[in-house]
Amino acid sequence: LLGANRSVVSMLRTLIIQDLIPFSVIIVIIFYSFGVFFFNLLYPVVTSTEADRSMSDYSWHAFLQVFMLPLNLLFTNFDVLPTETAKDKDQVLGEVAHHLGYKWFSRVMMFVFLLLSNIVMINLLIARFSLTVSRMDSKSVEIWRKRNVELLREYQSCSPVPAPLSFIHYIYKIFQWCQKRRNNAVHPENTQEGLIEVNLFFFRH
Repeated sequence: LLGANRSVVSMLRTLIIQDLIPFSVIIVIIFYSFGVFFFNLLYPVVTSTEADRSMSDYSWHAFLQVFMLPLNLLFTNFDVLPTETAKDKDQVLGEVAHHLGYKWFSRVMMFVFLLLSNIVMINLLIARFSLTVSRMDSKSVEIWRKRNVELLREYQSCSPVPAPLSFIHYIYKIFQWCQKRRNNAVHPENTQEGLIEVNLFFFRH
């Protein structure tokens, strides 16, 4: 039972490192590509007023719009999205959007983004997780055994001497390693015996 639980932990580790993190990087790239596109669609620089562009924090507000627009759409926080258009008034960053760009945003691009992010990408991540779990389920115990051997070898290489005096142990380990390398050069069969011993330990535990 303990081995089975640890195999699940090993499986979760693989899901996070090999699937979730690379997928999150792809999601971030897609989201903020849409963020840049939405910003230029709603608040194009060429139609903004001189007073708006001359503000000292214009670049910071533009960055916040690029960062927050995809997140507000993803979590359906539509209340903070712009609702006024600049057909009869001046365009204002974050408040009054370009009238033609707003039409395309509200009628087409918003639904394209929600379809891609909330349906396609989430289902793609679930399918990826299912594929990884089904592939690892048949060999989950073997994977745990391998991780266990790696952990035991890591603890075996640690110094039993407390930190201020641990350098003595490492000097001894360096000397022991040099001695072993010299013995292996003289008797190559010792290396093969060591590999057989590790394999036997792996399959018995």
